[in-house]
Amino acid sequence: QSVALNTWGNKCYKLLVEIPQTNLNITDENGNTALMHSIAHGNNYCSKDLLKRDADVNRKNHKNETALIYAAKKNNASIVAKITEKCTKETVQQEDGQEGGEKRHTALHYAIMQVEPSHQKFPVVAVLTANGALKGAEAKTDKTALQLAKAGGNDKLIEFLFKELGRVNLLLAN
Repeated sequence: QSVALNTWGNKCYKLLVEIPQTNLNITDENGNTALMHSIAHGNNYCSKDLLKRDADVNRKNHKNETALIYAAKKNNASIVAKITEKCTKETVQQEDGQEGGEKRHTALHYAIMQVEPSHQKFPVVAVLTANGALKGAEAKTDKTALQLAKAGGNDKLIEFLFKELGRVNLLLAN
């Protein structure tokens, strides 16, 4: 029942969902699932359907990337929202990369990197922070979420993150 996921497309997707007892969480040689591939290729229909069929949203590939990280890199607010409904807090705070290797980022970091200085709204950042992403965003990365926002020069995003940090600190204090 192995499907060549590195050539992901509608035909492969149809095979996965139409064959009874097909494992939706099979991986390719890089550890990527069908959900990761559909998000990476911008196929919202397949992504949403795989999520409805309980594709594993907490699975990591060989680079420690999750479907949530892929969705944040694509700045896909609707898929980020659907994944955060199903995933663990650990997945929301998951860093990619390997211990001691390249710079490591969370989904929140990637979402912040997608925000242009002129953007007034940033729905992916908002969904992630509402789901606890700020608590883990300072871990082993080279920059904090706030430092990334400052480097991007978006004052509205910086203001938003300050408010969210204040909210998180209040929750932690109580």
